[in-house]
Amino acid sequence: MGLFNKTKKERPKVQKNVTLYGVDCNYEMVLNAIKKHFSNYEINCDGDFISININGNMVSVNTNKSSDENYYKGQANGMCNFFSNTFMKLDTNLKKNILKQILAFNSICGIAFSDEEASSEMENIVVRAAFNIAKELNMYLFFPSMELYNKDEKLIISIENQECGITELNPILPDVFDNAQAERIVRRAISNAKIKKEKIACYEELPCVESSNQVKLKSLDEICKRALASFLIIQLACDINNGQYEESVEIISELLEKFNVTDCLNKKEQKILDGTYSMQDAIDIDWEYETYWSLIWALGLVEDISDATDVCDCDYAIQLFNNSNSYEEFKGKCKLRDINEILDMLDLYYRYHWACVEKCKTLH
Repeated sequence: MGLFNKTKKERPKVQKNVTLYGVDCNYEMVLNAIKKHFSNYEINCDGDFISININGNMVSVNTNKSSDENYYKGQANGMCNFFSNTFMKLDTNLKKNILKQILAFNSICGIAFSDEEASSEMENIVVRAAFNIAKELNMYLFFPSMELYNKDEKLIISIENQECGITELNPILPDVFDNAQAERIVRRAISNAKIKKEKIACYEELPCVESSNQVKLKSLDEICKRALASFLIIQLACDINNGQYEESVEIISELLEKFNVTDCLNKKEQKILDGTYSMQDAIDIDWEYETYWSLIWALGLVEDISDATDVCDCDYAIQLFNNSNSYEEFKGKCKLRDINEILDMLDLYYRYHWACVEKCKTLH
């Protein structure tokens, strides 16, 4: 249902201005569209600024003819950060595509009422013309009520009501667009929004993690074997702390051989197995439970690890291993998550880590 098909009660409050955002809409395109869709009224042009006389009421239009790319990037980045603080329950891909579309905006046209007493009839004339311009130039409309609409009059996002009227969006991108950088900025914006919502210290300009085309995931086999090797040595480290190392080392060695992961230990884990460890090594490996937890999440065996307020579920971690009698059986239960999902979580924990380090600084 379009904006003008809503009942009077459902419609947004009367707007005194509206801003059109688009991609590669140059000054001439915007000016011609304005002349076309306000053709019944007197129009005067003065550079970037256009005035329209609608039945004695003045409407001013700023076409932002600026050729400064940094100006548009600044506007788009600010808008991306602003909207990232909402729609937290949306499908992640839809959320990313909305923010990516916002980052792609490089054309702006502001339309404002000069008469604060302008009637609803006049507002309808202006908004209807604005939507017609949006349809012609494939632009989006942003209202002071903090609502963003597409050219088809569908609500993209409402800040106040946390609403979204679409289920998918294919971003319109400029001829020249850095997809990799946009991916990184969107990922950071979503992480920052989550952290701020949880009232955790947030450094908004903390650098972005790599984009999906800058990294290559290890194979399913490599990750499965690394997870199993880590898990088994963790059990041995736990037994060191419990004074049961001598009883466990032979059993763990046999299990490492059984699952064919003896060669997958890191240096500190190898020291645990060899008996050349220090007590600090044992403590460090004990805490590798959290590393193992992230690996089995990446393997699809744990649903969500975005809430970092508690330690991992060690009993469940053990259960996952005990329910597998061979490496092949364990691997058969695993499905590696998409690279973007893994990078999203990496980015979030990167910011969690920064917050923890900053908190520690205040305690010393």
